[in-house]
Amino acid sequence: MTNGHHVVVLGAGYTGMFSAIRLAHRTRRTGVEITLVNPSSRFVERLRMHQIAAGQQLADHQIPDLLAGTGVTFVQGTATAIDPETRRVTVDGATSLGYDTLIYALGSSTDTEKVPGADVHAFTLNSPEIAGRFAARLTDVAAAGGTVTVCGAGLTGIEAACEIAESRPGLRVTLISPDEPGGMMGAKARAHLHRALDRLGITLETAARVTKLLPEGVELADGRIIRSDACLWTAGVKVSPLAADAGIATDDRGLILVDATLRSVSHPEIHAIGDAAAVRLAWGQLHGSCQSGLPTAQYTADTVAWLRSCEVAAIGQRFRQQLAILGAADVHQK
Repeated sequence: MTNGHHVVVLGAGYTGMFSAIRLAHRTRRTGVEITLVNPSSRFVERLRMHQIAAGQQLADHQIPDLLAGTGVTFVQGTATAIDPETRRVTVDGATSLGYDTLIYALGSSTDTEKVPGADVHAFTLNSPEIAGRFAARLTDVAAAGGTVTVCGAGLTGIEAACEIAESRPGLRVTLISPDEPGGMMGAKARAHLHRALDRLGITLETAARVTKLLPEGVELADGRIIRSDACLWTAGVKVSPLAADAGIATDDRGLILVDATLRSVSHPEIHAIGDAAAVRLAWGQLHGSCQSGLPTAQYTADTVAWLRSCEVAAIGQRFRQQLAILGAADVHQK
């Protein structure tokens, strides 16, 4: 890469932030310009949103402070359109940024659209603000000796249920899922998980499909209504429609279709990373997580930096383990 080349990174989550800073380090003597675009000036530690939901306070890391000394320009705003033909990104419907290379790292968010009432009667972990409102609601529910439901028993739902139950022992917590919690784990890890759920007094409703969220509870496919004074929704994710709306090739979920080097199959000057990319490896499609997102960010930063100087090898990744924090006490026991 040479002087005057402009790289725009959309999204300053784990993947976007990592790729921007690493790319700046790789190209610091070449005069490459890097611009990072994000709606908030706060760096959101998404993996720790369940701690805010349980009432804890996390450090407020400001993106401009994290970028200090890197040479990366920060633009606070929401990317509202991409024109791949002219290679421009519109921010907040007004500001226009030109790019030579675009790194698309907009990630995903909790999907509350598929189950009626979820968008009205449930909280999510999509932002510190929403998680904070849920924590405030928990205070009232706990004072009344009420019940909290967590819908979805993936790692996010499991960690959230454990954190809530541990931090507010007088609160009744019910974890609802069509699948067994920890079904993706090995036998020993799954047994440890269930011991933790028992220790924390979490009620399990498995083989339970949620059909509707009501003001007073969660309606299941078998007709039962589980009482709920506050519901946290962690079941399913969706991605931004920005790429599909721009005519960039995507799959049926809106993830950008990429080649073996994480470049868009329709627009090679666009690189997609993390949850925003449909990455297919020899063993199957890479699922969105921090474990997969950070390696794709590192790989793409190196790819973009080396693109004009050498041939880039295809990405490869395998999972050896998955991490889950089952409350602070569980961490101390390990």
